[in-house]
Amino acid sequence: MEGGPLSNWSQQDIALGLIYVFMMLLAPGAFRLGRLSMRYFYHRYLSSEDIYVTYQNKGTVTNRYKIQRRKNGSIVEIDLTTGQRRAGHE
Repeated sequence: MEGGPLSNWSQQDIALGLIYVFMMLLAPGAFRLGRLSMRYFYHRYLSSEDIYVTYQNKGTVTNRYKIQRRKNGSIVEIDLTTGQRRAGHE
């Protein structure tokens, strides 16, 4: 027998093998980080959903607001209890 199973491997082959092992170990963390980053980016810059906020005091609704993002990026807060509009700041 001429050595072991790694006798025909060059240093470059061993280095590539180690890189592949480390990439497999880091893949789950990279996936989670990428998913969180894309979720943040989508909700921060692309989402056009309206947000409804309801304030309650001991089960009684005191105030209701609708926070709306316009096409130009500005934010408007609409008081649904009185119908007043207020400009918000980012």
